[in-house]
Amino acid sequence: MFIENKYTKTYFNIIRSRQTLSRCKKDSYYESHHIIPRCLGGDNKKTNLVLLTAKEHYLCHLLLIKMTEGKARSKMCLGLKCLSQMKNHKQQRRPTSRMFERFRIEANKAISDNHARLSGPANPQYGKPSPNRGVVMSDEQKKKISNALKGIGRSETHKQNLVLNHRCRRGHDVWNKGKKTGPNGSMWVNNGSVNKKIKSTDPLPEGYTKGRILAWR
Repeated sequence: MFIENKYTKTYFNIIRSRQTLSRCKKDSYYESHHIIPRCLGGDNKKTNLVLLTAKEHYLCHLLLIKMTEGKARSKMCLGLKCLSQMKNHKQQRRPTSRMFERFRIEANKAISDNHARLSGPANPQYGKPSPNRGVVMSDEQKKKISNALKGIGRSETHKQNLVLNHRCRRGHDVWNKGKKTGPNGSMWVNNGSVNKKIKSTDPLPEGYTKGRILAWR
């Protein structure tokens, strides 16, 4: 899996030395690192995880690129690219311009190769209709989906947005109420069935209210 070179030895020396430390995320800022990357067959077991500082984590991912070749190296370049884009108030990784250019080119090439492998005639589904097209769900399937969605917690804001969206689509609510919608300060008004624009400085016509009624189909 890994090339036998000085980078591999350095990598595992770092891992072994950090495994002997009693680190805890509550005490300081640490990041969980997969000793054998998941994309190379590693798992989420404790034996495959070690806590590293942000600097150590970044260094280990640099070493992983030097330790691999072929597709594995491309995956490690993608991993470093993702790691370099992570930012928060506790850490920020900034590779040198030369390193960034080299690994960015390799990462983009890996993405292009993967896209080419899964697009066009190379895709096993190329030219075939969707397997779910025209499939009618049975009452039992519908019931399973309904039961799976029951009990999902939604915030009050989410519920209000769902109700508002439903009403607008059915033409029962007013959209853009009182907002200026034109370059000259115009706005929509309605009398319950007819919409029209007026200047925002003009008084409301008798029987009209601000807003526009949408009749979505």
